[in-house]
Amino acid sequence: IAEYLWNSGAYKPQAALARAVTEQYGKSGTRDLGLFLKTFGDYWWDENIFKPLFVESREPFNVSNQQRRAAELERAARLLRRKPADREIAREFAPIPAKLRERIAEVMKDPAFEHQPRGILKWRADYDTLRASRVQAGFQLDGDFGKWATGAVYEMRNRNQIFAGGGLWRGPEQFSVRYALGWDADNFYVGVDASDSDPNTPFTGRDIAKGDAVILLLETAFRKNFNRHEADGDEYRLLVSPGDFGHVPPSVFSEQDYLPPRPLPRDFNKEIRSAWKKTAKGFSGDIAFPAAWFDGGPFRPGYEVGVGVAAQKAFPVPAAAQGEEEEISRIIFRSKADHLFQLNFGNPASYQRLIFEPLSPR
Repeated sequence: IAEYLWNSGAYKPQAALARAVTEQYGKSGTRDLGLFLKTFGDYWWDENIFKPLFVESREPFNVSNQQRRAAELERAARLLRRKPADREIAREFAPIPAKLRERIAEVMKDPAFEHQPRGILKWRADYDTLRASRVQAGFQLDGDFGKWATGAVYEMRNRNQIFAGGGLWRGPEQFSVRYALGWDADNFYVGVDASDSDPNTPFTGRDIAKGDAVILLLETAFRKNFNRHEADGDEYRLLVSPGDFGHVPPSVFSEQDYLPPRPLPRDFNKEIRSAWKKTAKGFSGDIAFPAAWFDGGPFRPGYEVGVGVAAQKAFPVPAAAQGEEEEISRIIFRSKADHLFQLNFGNPASYQRLIFEPLSPR
């Protein structure tokens, strides 16, 4: 970094790295540490050999490459320990191969992958998919969850679905969510039924994150972006609040601080329509997203969307701590079953695959 800041125009990364290693570990440093530099010397996850083990992708990969490199790293760490000058860094490297082997074993057991010949792991398109039913003619946004009973209804009510705040959870009566998905020619719909013993929903805009909310991840160009690992204007992370059923109206906030500008600006609170009801157990609602947001032609049976569903219960904080979002205690449920590769807004490949189904007979 110092060399780059001193003269960025003449900066050569590999030469600068070699000089730094030689200065600290001697003339044999680049040879002794060569495999570690080759493996971990990239920027973040750029082309790292172990990236497929930690960053979800729909591209097949050969896990034998990771197995072989982990074994090579273990041998290299043993050789480092033989040199007194390298023992300190050898202690830092020593746990890495075992942790990599453990992760490899976990990934190989993950039902999200299909095992193919010669060590190839391939993402299963049929794993943990969601279904959206074609809604009946005359479908109304009325907040009544009962109308969704004829189609697939999904639940987030089990401890193994909790992403954060498991120690705060007292059971599904305190907080849990049922949801259903639907579509017609004009809209994609989400129905929600929340059991929430003490709703905390007095927030709008960015502050929705401080209260109880439904969170939706949408990939609106599923096939076009099938192998992409970075979010752009086709992805949405939407926080939806029912309001307090009194003075505070329902509202939507889109988190897009780190996204490039969208091709078309969105007025989320006008374009996304919703209807909510207070219930004996909490609240229920219907949310409609315009079909015009989605790339891939008219909505039809077999249409695919990338989706993630989450729900959070946030506990009120003392007045002295208000405004400090990181201090808020939350229970967070997530729809995705795979705990090795969690839903990640920044990686569309981590979203679940949603398939539109035809109208179900009554």
